[in-house]
Amino acid sequence: MEQAKRAGTAHKIWIAALAVLSAALLATTLFFALRPADQTAMENAYQARFYELSDTVDGLEIKLSKLVVASHPVLQAELANGVWRESNVAASVLSALPIDHHSIESTYSLVNILGDYSHTLAGKLQAGNVLTEQEKTELDGLYLRTAKVADELRGLQAEMSTYRFVDHLDYEKVAAGDGLSGKLSADDEAPKLVYDGPFSDALLHPDYSFTEGQQEWDAERAARRAAELFEGEISYLGATAGDLPCYEFSVGEAGYLQLTTRGGYVVTYDAPYRARQAELQADDAVQAAKRFAEAHYGVSFECVWLSTAGGTAVVELAPNENGTVYYNELVKLNVDLTSGDVVGADGLTFLSNRGKHATVSPETTRSTAIKSIDSRLSPEYVRLAMIPRPGGNAMLAYEFRGAISDRGYLIYVDAITGEELDILRIVETAEGWLVA
Repeated sequence: MEQAKRAGTAHKIWIAALAVLSAALLATTLFFALRPADQTAMENAYQARFYELSDTVDGLEIKLSKLVVASHPVLQAELANGVWRESNVAASVLSALPIDHHSIESTYSLVNILGDYSHTLAGKLQAGNVLTEQEKTELDGLYLRTAKVADELRGLQAEMSTYRFVDHLDYEKVAAGDGLSGKLSADDEAPKLVYDGPFSDALLHPDYSFTEGQQEWDAERAARRAAELFEGEISYLGATAGDLPCYEFSVGEAGYLQLTTRGGYVVTYDAPYRARQAELQADDAVQAAKRFAEAHYGVSFECVWLSTAGGTAVVELAPNENGTVYYNELVKLNVDLTSGDVVGADGLTFLSNRGKHATVSPETTRSTAIKSIDSRLSPEYVRLAMIPRPGGNAMLAYEFRGAISDRGYLIYVDAITGEELDILRIVETAEGWLVA
């Protein structure tokens, strides 16, 4: 009975999330007075994203179901890497959907923890170790949660065959703040695992020392900062406590913003947008994202990941200081490729890791480090990078980018010991480049 109750609640959460997506579409539809053909194009774009999300979570469930019964370390490592890759795709699709992301925070946490945990286990297995009973138990729990989400999404597919977002809107309630968005909440807590994995400290035991000692802002000053950063009416929603106290605001018709009470930094920002013909190039989006991040966070950034879809670009930036790229301090931004406006921002990783790791100098020279990589690879560039490692730590490494035949790679070599640490494949697509 209790299981049926939880399943029903989860189903309502996803229904509500889709309703919030509809509300976001409504504001832009009324504002721009879309023609029927434009409405159809918009509907098709968001329907496609929904089905992509469902397919990706199905893939996650299948890979996890195999991982929990696999016994050979080689096969376990292969499956864990597959879970990691699928988790990255799921996170990307979730960020592209104009859903009230704050309200489905546990789903985001599940996807992120799946990626980090599986990547950690894959590295452990590839190093010749075996899974502990505790790790197997945690995988069982992650599988059950993932299967639950996958089941809910499959159930919604039947409704999506006759459901159109643009046909199920109630503007008066949305404008009054009394729509389904007010009822949407993530009632399941994110799983709390005991493991050492990339970014695990940021996810489970965050350290927000970057904001400590900075001036405490009142809500009025934070509201002024919000108005400086984003267009639209700013309305104060309240404050949150915890390790990273924040002020919450609504922006425009359906935007949501969190600013830290210390220093007024953007933690998360999510604004509705409509699928339109892209008029800007990807490089324009990168420059817009860098201008925003550098002016707001006060450091120099470099683009380390880019993809475009549905008229927006997802840009991941990392600080570049004294020739070192800090991958452990990422900022993620969504940029509208028509207006060049920032329509989404996630600064949590930056805020949780900034200044957390001591600056170190390389003890191995570049010429020595290059001897650790395959001689067939001729590096296009070599640079220093601070990369996340198991245990929530970060390590200074040389990053080599190059190709063998037509296969692109990023190879990381320990800048202290000269040992090869990690290898990533670069996959070029028409929408940007991905790493796996």
